[in-house]
Amino acid sequence: MINFVITPICIAVYIFGFYLLLPYFKDYFSKGFYTYILISGVISLIVVIAIIVKSTIKEQRYLKQLHK
Repeated sequence: MINFVITPICIAVYIFGFYLLLPYFKDYFSKGFYTYILISGVISLIVVIAIIVKSTIKEQRYLKQLHK
C-alpha cells in the first residue's frame, strides 16, 4: 500500500510545492540561477523517482519469492 498510494502522493505534493515556489525563485534569483534550480530540480526528481521505482520492483520480486 505504501509503494502504490503514499509514495505517489508524496511525489505529487513535492511537485506541486516546487511548482508553487517557481514564481518566487524567478523573482528573487538571477535568470541563470533560476534556470539552474529548474533544471537541477527536474533532474533530481527524475533520479529519485527512478530509484523509488527500482526499489519497488526489487521489493515486489522479493515478496513474491517469500510468498512461494
